[in-house]
Amino acid sequence: MNGAAMRERAGDDRGLADHESIREVLRRWAYGRDQGKWDQLAACYHPEATMAISWYSGPAAGFVERSKALTDARAPGDTTKHLLGNSVIERRGSRAVAESDATVIVRAKLDGVAADTTAYLRFLDLMEQRDGTWRIVARTGIYEHDRVDPVAPDPHWPTVYASFDFSGLPESCMHLGATMRLRGRSLASDIVGRGSAEESALKATAERWLQEKAAAA
Repeated sequence: MNGAAMRERAGDDRGLADHESIREVLRRWAYGRDQGKWDQLAACYHPEATMAISWYSGPAAGFVERSKALTDARAPGDTTKHLLGNSVIERRGSRAVAESDATVIVRAKLDGVAADTTAYLRFLDLMEQRDGTWRIVARTGIYEHDRVDPVAPDPHWPTVYASFDFSGLPESCMHLGATMRLRGRSLASDIVGRGSAEESALKATAERWLQEKAAAA
């Protein structure tokens, strides 16, 4: 193998290692969030990182604090599960954009009926490697659709569903928003929905962020 081929092979190996490191951050984020491993969750972010999801928009440090508070206040039997699917990663040097399918399942009692609210979305992550470690700079949820179902058949469920207030809620997460309202909470004001102008703007910003690094290299 000549020198050029060896350098190309080394570059390929480094790229594969970077992609796996990025995916490991995404996995550790989901596990830390669901299992209440708050130090692990916080370690997935750079200090200035931001979060923009259904119920929160702001500094990532505040998201970790709010997540802990919500978990501590849960009723017995309430749970949240984040399941990750396919991921596509575009890396340029020490910056990368990762887009990952995700399913979020929230189990809670709604007027006494145990129900699962399921949101289907994608996470768009701006990620940067600093001092050899990849972490999240910004994470935004792009919401696609959702649903809510009783955990078991219940004659009271039609009445519960009829009580949902869907007014003004985005179609991409209307059930999530309605069940949050029923529990005294509300959606963030800057929800990004699938196929929206906001999604296009978000992805254009991500591409410019990658281009900045490429131009500086």
